[in-house]
Amino acid sequence: MVSNKGTIFYSIVGEDGKNNFPPQNEENVVLIGEVKVEDAKSSDSSFEVTTTAMVPPGTYALIAFHSVAGVNKMRTKMKIPKDGIFLSNNVFKLGAPKFKDSEFVLNKDTSMELNIKYFLGPGGEVVIKKVKVVTTGKEKVYSLAILFDALNQGNGLVVKKINKKGLIHEWNKSNSKNAVKTNDILISINGKNVQDVSLENIKVEMKKLLSDRAPMELEFGHITEIKASKTTTTTTTTTTTT
Repeated sequence: MVSNKGTIFYSIVGEDGKNNFPPQNEENVVLIGEVKVEDAKSSDSSFEVTTTAMVPPGTYALIAFHSVAGVNKMRTKMKIPKDGIFLSNNVFKLGAPKFKDSEFVLNKDTSMELNIKYFLGPGGEVVIKKVKVVTTGKEKVYSLAILFDALNQGNGLVVKKINKKGLIHEWNKSNSKNAVKTNDILISINGKNVQDVSLENIKVEMKKLLSDRAPMELEFGHITEIKASKTTTTTTTTTTTT
């Protein structure tokens, strides 16, 4: 953790709210809480915070973030959290967290240990390399041939896999120093920023451009993650059934 100041804000979402995870509203959010970290225990260059939450038996997922300023609003850059975050099961992937990756079944008093994760380095420092893929429409194969996922709550696009015999693969072969990589984010299409555009609308627009063999300029963001310092933070959350 970059500081033992501020507040950790957390939400526990029930199984009925799996489509609202991370929560964008309070629908099916079973518990919302916060933990002050000023009194965090320090040992061997790490901090430990303990809290107790009371929820009924069921299936849940937990997400939390640490705000040094104590403000209940996560800071982001290119839709990626700048603040350190916590997830039940400690499963972290680029893109919006999935309920299924963080779900746990609660039928008795349970203690969980959660570790903080900085996607952009402590404090949100990050180096972003922008990569532009330019096509003319005259290429022999006019298909992106990539697997992708939504970046955040159904919006934006993040590259998950690059298949062979596609535009991106061919581009990479000829532009090794300016290549698109997995986990890159699509920033813009022909100069139009699409980070806040729904994935479905991006797919529709891309399909039309490819079908028409229209020239394209696709800008991707390659994020170089800055490693956190040796100082790590662990939050132990004890969840008790009622």
